[in-house]
Amino acid sequence: MFQVPGTHRYEMLYTGRGVDEDGKHRFSTVRVTSTDGKTWTDKQRVFTSFELGGRIYSPTKPIPIYRAEENRSYLVFGASLLEDECAKNEGFTGLATSGDGESYTFERVIIPQDHAHSIYDPHGLVTMLGWYFLLITHDGDKAFDGLGSDGYPERWMVSRDLRTWYGGPASLWDTYPDDGILYSHMSPLLTEAGMAYFVYDYGEPNVFGLVKLPLIGNPYTVVLQQPALEPGETTSLADCYPAISLEPGGLLALTAECVYPPAAAFPAVIHIHTSYDGEHWDTVEATDAAGRPLFGALPVTPGQTVRRTRDVALCARFVKVTVENTDPDCGLHDVKVVATFA
Repeated sequence: MFQVPGTHRYEMLYTGRGVDEDGKHRFSTVRVTSTDGKTWTDKQRVFTSFELGGRIYSPTKPIPIYRAEENRSYLVFGASLLEDECAKNEGFTGLATSGDGESYTFERVIIPQDHAHSIYDPHGLVTMLGWYFLLITHDGDKAFDGLGSDGYPERWMVSRDLRTWYGGPASLWDTYPDDGILYSHMSPLLTEAGMAYFVYDYGEPNVFGLVKLPLIGNPYTVVLQQPALEPGETTSLADCYPAISLEPGGLLALTAECVYPPAAAFPAVIHIHTSYDGEHWDTVEATDAAGRPLFGALPVTPGQTVRRTRDVALCARFVKVTVENTDPDCGLHDVKVVATFA
């Protein structure tokens, strides 16, 4: 469920089961809308079964994402075959798109099944630092992590554009400690401690368990790190990775630190650059209303580590930083910039 940006309308997507034109029962994605989050109307199917490789797949477990910068809706979903001989362990995680939210079209497979024909079901998605983190669960006869477990291991996948996904080779957590446990299909709750909380349905009325999983990353991220910076050298925008992505209303603080050599006489200066799309960056650093740099210099303390945090007020969508060593004779060591979000 999500609120359509700029409106008082809510949309909820869920998996429904019905009869297709060929007379077979298949799953589909159904949408209902509400203006108060309590009364839901306007039920309609927005994504139905589709053919891929000569086989008919049904969409399940929909996770909607609306990207305001594109004014376009995306749908991460699990795809399943409903044939008797392969009702389980046949499927993949896919991506569908829509220009109006009324009808989705299959675009691509984003997480394919493996050599054991195992399904990787999407179970929750959170955004952080401009990245998408997708929790998937392995559902098959062989464990996802290859360690011999026959449970339902999980792991995070990460993507920048919803199309190309990356993930580690090992499971993050085994979420099948008891017989009969079922996964509750709801988005995880992300906390400032970098943990995601999930609700599990034990298959009995009103019996639930709360499980927490570590998220890849933290409520902060190191965006720039250089072991050494030569005299007069300035880092490049490419050295600042990933770019800092600011959500509407989000607050940003930058922490910069370095080690000055004993003979240091000139400071390290932090420059902030912004971008509207994360690709094209301003050639002039961001300043305040008086024309002053938003961060500025780190005080020179020869032979010591200096660390300073500043709140940064910006309306830009994407941010990067560079560090300039203004000392013509001495290098800097252990240069680091950390972004913190609130």
